[in-house]
Amino acid sequence: MLAGDKYADIIVTPTWELGRHINGKRLVDMNTIPNLQLDNAYWKEYNTSNLLTYDGRTFGVAAPFANQGDEVWVLAFNKSIIEELGLENPYDLVANKQWTFEKMLEMEQAAKRDANGDGVMDSNDRYGLATGHDWDIAVALYLASGNKIIETASDGKLTYAVNTPKAFETIDMIKKMTKRGDTFFPKNEGEDMDAYVKAFVDGKALFLAYSRGRGVIDPIYEMEADFGFVPMPMGNNTDDYLSWVSHDAPSMAVPVTNKDLDKTGLILEALAWKAQQEEQIRLDEIAFTQLRDDESLEIIKQLKNYGVSDLAFIGQQMQGNVHQGLALIPNVGFYDQNLEPASQVAEIEEAVNLGLEELVLRLKGEFVEPEPKPEEKKE
Repeated sequence: MLAGDKYADIIVTPTWELGRHINGKRLVDMNTIPNLQLDNAYWKEYNTSNLLTYDGRTFGVAAPFANQGDEVWVLAFNKSIIEELGLENPYDLVANKQWTFEKMLEMEQAAKRDANGDGVMDSNDRYGLATGHDWDIAVALYLASGNKIIETASDGKLTYAVNTPKAFETIDMIKKMTKRGDTFFPKNEGEDMDAYVKAFVDGKALFLAYSRGRGVIDPIYEMEADFGFVPMPMGNNTDDYLSWVSHDAPSMAVPVTNKDLDKTGLILEALAWKAQQEEQIRLDEIAFTQLRDDESLEIIKQLKNYGVSDLAFIGQQMQGNVHQGLALIPNVGFYDQNLEPASQVAEIEEAVNLGLEELVLRLKGEFVEPEPKPEEKKE
């Protein structure tokens, strides 16, 4: 395909991949598309349209017909274990705004049990938490705490925000909540991520944290034990529930090669409006085929109000130091919990902030790639 050739009227892509398209200056500012009314409520669900906006430019939207709801993180809980241990009802905790990191950790610790009595805590035993993917769990909990990875100032300046006492406190708390072999299920070396989901199905974890999309946690819908869904718990920097809209969530954008923007705006608006009815039908089907109680359905309906993400998930694809800043959270919070958050942040903070200066230029379409050094040029 030649430069400038039209390759699509619209694209629907995982959110993280938008960064590559922005870097390549391939996307139309959605605000400039005639007949597209992004102020309508159905474009604002899950808050992702706002999170895909910078400097007044909207690079992509949470298309209602490319539903993002399945990619919002939730927490499944095993009702049998709750009943066995006499723990508080998670639905009541959520309703009373008492569903917090501290409460979840308390319940995780209560669930821990040497199931086979051999005195060794391993994959044969029971724990508090498992997940669909272990890189994601620390990130999802961090965002649920209300802390940010990248802070955007009113003048558009971007700053690495994982350098505050509350952020450090949150990462230390995440370590406790995801301590392998203690509160967190320890899959065996060489096992795939589905070992975590199997652990929950087999009653070896009280909680399973992940999104409902892409079939990752589908085995739970066939499990014998009863289960329910609640949002991610509240951390130390929020007074409401915040559930990560996964970086794998589908976002829609319009390529600059689309020369029929008038028609595109009309078609997208019609699709989005119509999708509202389809969404209700889809929810009814989910309730009938996947859920075990009305409370879970209400939680899933409320997820649109809890959606949270961060510019870091686009930025990581656009500038390497930004990726380093994001990766610190799973590296310190999950994979190497002996590392101390403040010292690790101090090592990379300057480089990340320099990367964010470059990211601002890239987001504005103003970055000029440096000329290669003479020795780097091909002869």
